[in-house]
Amino acid sequence: MLAGLLVSAGVTRAQVLAQDQAAPPLVRQLNNGNWLPQKEAEALRDELFYQRAIHAYMTMLPALNVIGMRDGSEATFGKG
Repeated sequence: MLAGLLVSAGVTRAQVLAQDQAAPPLVRQLNNGNWLPQKEAEALRDELFYQRAIHAYMTMLPALNVIGMRDGSEATFGKG
Protein backbone atom coordinates (compact mmCIF):
# COMPACT_ATOMS: atom_id res chain seq x y z
CA MET A 1 0.00 0.00 0.00
CA LEU A 2 2.74 2.44 0.95
CA ALA A 3 4.75 1.53 -2.13
CA GLY A 4 1.65 2.32 -4.22
CA LEU A 5 1.38 5.71 -2.60
CA LEU A 6 5.00 6.44 -3.39
CA VAL A 7 4.50 5.31 -6.97
CA SER A 8 1.37 7.43 -7.36
CA ALA A 9 3.21 10.41 -5.93
CA GLY A 10 5.85 9.99 -8.62
CA VAL A 11 8.62 9.08 -6.18
CA THR A 12 11.25 6.91 -7.84
CA ARG A 13 13.77 4.63 -6.24
CA ALA A 14 16.61 6.87 -7.39
CA GLN A 15 15.01 9.88 -5.72
CA VAL A 16 14.60 7.99 -2.46
CA LEU A 17 18.17 6.69 -2.58
CA ALA A 18 19.46 10.18 -3.34
CA GLN A 19 17.62 11.51 -0.30
CA ASP A 20 18.47 8.51 1.88
CA GLN A 21 20.69 10.52 4.18
CA ALA A 22 18.03 13.17 4.79
CA ALA A 23 15.13 10.72 5.00
CA PRO A 24 13.64 9.82 8.39
CA PRO A 25 14.30 6.28 9.64
CA LEU A 26 10.74 5.13 8.94
CA VAL A 27 11.03 6.14 5.29
CA ARG A 28 14.32 4.25 4.99
CA GLN A 29 12.65 1.15 6.46
CA LEU A 30 9.73 1.14 4.02
CA ASN A 31 9.39 -2.26 2.41
CA ASN A 32 12.73 -3.26 3.99
CA GLY A 33 14.54 -1.35 1.26
CA ASN A 34 13.13 -3.65 -1.44
CA TRP A 35 12.09 -1.06 -4.01
CA LEU A 36 10.49 -1.88 -7.31
CA PRO A 37 12.51 -1.59 -10.50
CA GLN A 38 11.98 1.73 -12.30
CA LYS A 39 10.00 0.23 -15.21
CA GLU A 40 7.72 -1.73 -12.90
CA ALA A 41 7.06 1.34 -10.75
CA GLU A 42 6.20 3.37 -13.83
CA ALA A 43 3.93 0.58 -15.09
CA LEU A 44 2.10 0.56 -11.74
CA ARG A 45 1.73 4.34 -11.85
CA ASP A 46 0.33 4.15 -15.39
CA GLU A 47 -2.11 1.44 -14.32
CA LEU A 48 -3.21 3.58 -11.37
CA PHE A 49 -3.88 6.54 -13.67
CA TYR A 50 -5.81 4.27 -16.05
CA GLN A 51 -7.95 2.90 -13.22
CA ARG A 52 -8.65 6.43 -11.96
CA ALA A 53 -9.73 7.49 -15.45
CA ILE A 54 -12.08 4.51 -15.74
CA HIS A 55 -13.51 5.29 -12.30
CA ALA A 56 -14.09 8.94 -13.24
CA TYR A 57 -15.83 7.89 -16.44
CA MET A 58 -18.05 5.35 -14.67
CA THR A 59 -19.06 7.77 -11.92
CA MET A 60 -19.92 10.54 -14.42
CA LEU A 61 -21.87 8.28 -16.80
CA PRO A 62 -25.23 8.71 -14.99
CA ALA A 63 -24.88 12.51 -15.01
CA LEU A 64 -24.01 12.49 -18.70
CA ASN A 65 -27.03 10.28 -19.37
CA VAL A 66 -29.35 12.73 -17.61
CA ILE A 67 -27.85 15.65 -19.55
CA GLY A 68 -28.32 13.74 -22.82
CA MET A 69 -31.94 12.92 -21.97
CA ARG A 70 -32.59 16.58 -21.10
CA ASP A 71 -31.05 17.82 -24.35
CA GLY A 72 -32.89 15.21 -26.40
CA SER A 73 -36.20 16.01 -24.70
CA GLU A 74 -35.72 19.73 -25.28
CA ALA A 75 -34.91 19.10 -28.94
CA THR A 76 -38.01 16.95 -29.41
CA PHE A 77 -40.59 18.69 -27.21
CA GLY A 78 -39.11 22.15 -26.71
CA LYS A 79 -37.88 23.81 -23.54
CA GLY A 80 -39.99 24.26 -20.49
